[in-house]
Amino acid sequence: MELRFQPALLQEVIDSFVEKTEREGDPTYYKEFHELADPIYEKFTLDDRESEFKKLYQYLFGIWGFSDIIRDAFNEYPLLKERVGIVLVKGVLKEDQEGVDVLRKWGSVEHEMARE
Repeated sequence: MELRFQPALLQEVIDSFVEKTEREGDPTYYKEFHELADPIYEKFTLDDRESEFKKLYQYLFGIWGFSDIIRDAFNEYPLLKERVGIVLVKGVLKEDQEGVDVLRKWGSVEHEMARE
């Protein structure tokens, strides 16, 4: 099973987390973010920054454990995990936009259905 996250969601999660933890008195994540983000402004042209920031947000999302939340949820259901090919996690603006599209691997279930 492959997990994919919408880049805008990664940015929203990281930015919100950095702001929240700093506001609560823990500057650790703020400092780590800026130690990695500030050089992007210095080393890359305006055109190249967007792709570098996408990489940064993806990296922080992983090392700060946010992707583990989704992965751990699927680990609790190994049969489902085996049958799902790709999980695309996207952000939504309103609750009524929430939903699930399940993309399964072509596997034994499909082969059995095709034989019938």
